[in-house]
Amino acid sequence: MALFCKHISGLDVNRTDRTLVFYEKKENLSKLWDILAVYARIDTDVGYGQGMSDLCSPMIMLLNDEADAFWCFERLMRRLMMWALEYDPDLYNIYEDSEDEKSEESKGRLKSIRHYGKFERENMKNGAKNGEEPPLPISIFLVASVLKEKSAILLQQARGLDDVVKILNDVNGNLDAKKACIAALKLHKKYLKKAKKP
Repeated sequence: MALFCKHISGLDVNRTDRTLVFYEKKENLSKLWDILAVYARIDTDVGYGQGMSDLCSPMIMLLNDEADAFWCFERLMRRLMMWALEYDPDLYNIYEDSEDEKSEESKGRLKSIRHYGKFERENMKNGAKNGEEPPLPISIFLVASVLKEKSAILLQQARGLDDVVKILNDVNGNLDAKKACIAALKLHKKYLKKAKKP
């Protein structure tokens, strides 16, 4: 099974974001393959599934350190597991019914997810403390950073909704992801400072 996972992940790695300059270097493809292979080895219950390379790719591109990219990917996979347990009852039942077949390591991980009640799981997912409003997702600040960067062009050239759509469509494929994420984090920090003031 491990060889099959390595073979399939190797095929997907070669197809992942192949049009990007970042993946013209074989060492970057190697990083992606390494992370997926290590994850498949560590989480034998999941192994490798098609599409995991697409989830991992942005992390490798944005984070300079391969270890950071791996742990970020591992955390994403855990969150996806929580989401699946919460929102896909069939998958949840498979895990409930086959608990006696799971290894001790897997049981501990599933218990750590399942021991939370629905309310606590909701708070874990959105980062809110009990009784607080959930924080705004970082994706809102990412969109805001792109709009802020393009605001001069939008104000000068856009005469209607069609022009706005055209200008924003031109961003597709031309966006510096690292720069946009840094700008989003700055906006988020600014928002948090203002939100804390009474």
